Amino acid sequence: SGLSAWAQTKQMSPIVFDTIYPISNSFDGKGNASIYYSFTDLPDDNNWYLVNYIVGNKKDDTRKKTDIDYIASRMLNQSNSFDLLTEKDMKAGKYSVTKKISNIKLGDTIGVAISNISKGYYDFLSVQKKSAQLINQIKAEVINFPTNVQNGYGFFTMHKPDIRLMELKN
Repeated sequence: SGLSAWAQTKQMSPIVFDTIYPISNSFDGKGNASIYYSFTDLPDDNNWYLVNYIVGNKKDDTRKKTDIDYIASRMLNQSNSFDLLTEKDMKAGKYSVTKKISNIKLGDTIGVAISNISKGYYDFLSVQKKSAQLINQIKAEVINFPTNVQNGYGFFTMHKPDIRLMELKN
C-alpha cells in the first residue's frame, strides 16, 4: 500500500519476583484461587510495573503446536488480566500481595509475569484498562490511546518479563 509506520523504544531493565506461590487450599470450588507474590523495587528513580495473570486450561496443549500465530492467538484468547504498579504502591521498596485469580479449575495452569515497563507503556495500558470497564462502554466515552508509533496504532515496547508457571492442585 506504500504506507509505513515506525516506532522507537529502549530495552527496560529486567525485574524478578522475590517470592511467588499458590496459596494452599485457596481453591474455593467456584473458580477462584489465590497466589502470593512479592518483588523489590528497582533502584532507578521512577519505575512502572506490569503484572500479567494468565490461566491455561488443562486441555490446552501447545507443546505440539510451534506455529507462532497459533500460540499468539491462544494467548490472546486466554482468560487474562493485569495489574499496573508504581513506586507509590511500594512499602519500604517492596511490594507484596495475595491476588485472587478467577475462572480457574483444579489442574489449570496459572501463569504470572512481571515486567519493568516505560511510563509511556504504563499510560497506554492504563487507558486500555479504563476502556474495558463496563461504565465507559455504556457511556460511549471517547478514549484516546497514547502511542509511540508514527503513522500507526498501538505501543511498541521492549521488556523482559519474569514468567512463573504454577499448576493448581489440591
